[in-house]
Amino acid sequence: MESDVTRGMGRAAHLGRRAGPRPWAVVALAAALLAPGPAQAAPPLQARLAKALAVPHVRSDQTGAVAIDLRTGRKVFGHNEQRGFLPASTEKLALAFAALHDLGSDFRIETDVLGDGALEGTTWRGALVLKGFGDPTLSRADLRALARGVRAFGIRRVTGGVVGDESYFDSRRVVSGWKPSYLVEESPPLSALIVDRGRYGRGIAVNPPLVAAQLFRIELRAAGVAVDAGARVGTTPAADFPLAFVHSATLGAIVRYMGVESDNFTAEMLLKQLGAQEGGPGTS
Repeated sequence: MESDVTRGMGRAAHLGRRAGPRPWAVVALAAALLAPGPAQAAPPLQARLAKALAVPHVRSDQTGAVAIDLRTGRKVFGHNEQRGFLPASTEKLALAFAALHDLGSDFRIETDVLGDGALEGTTWRGALVLKGFGDPTLSRADLRALARGVRAFGIRRVTGGVVGDESYFDSRRVVSGWKPSYLVEESPPLSALIVDRGRYGRGIAVNPPLVAAQLFRIELRAAGVAVDAGARVGTTPAADFPLAFVHSATLGAIVRYMGVESDNFTAEMLLKQLGAQEGGPGTS
């Protein structure tokens, strides 16, 4: 006797064959859908650029632009091109070009843990130095990875505490010319060693390298590394024993984020990075 399951499958298959469209009908339908409609020429470049400049609530005399054909050197569009304007975020274009040209899109920014002292058994007698090199994307998760790296080195106790070293850049938290509201609203304080863009608790860290050192000390203890002393800011030239490191995303990804978000903090950090690459602390 035929089972209910078998009957159901057979009936469904039979109905499927009857309901299916004829092959020629499918071809005809596809041809109709894919048939090109009346050709619509793209608007001229001049019209598209003029439309892009037509910003609501901004007068025409407050905007300006010029477009040059790089193959011929011929001007293909101009609007108030002789008038001076404040460059604002268009400055990020020059910065992006300089960073990618000088450093390359695959460049990554390193953050290191260096030892100032010596290892005796499982005890590091001395301080651990968290040295920043200007990574604008450094996160608490990165500190956690660094702490695990220290433990993997065999260290279970640190006698000298944690030092936050931001000396790769200058120690200026703001840039000359910033409006007072720019700090926090437009950018956190600047530092070569700053975690989570300076977010700390419900506010913004006033002293980013100190907060970074404190957070790293917490992550060390969570990873099973006891730290006897506290956290502080400083430079330790004798700290030359590498224990752990992490890398940022590629410069290409960082520059893309800066451009898409028009992010002032990332821009200022990359500007300092370019200066530091030339020798001496990065400035802006």
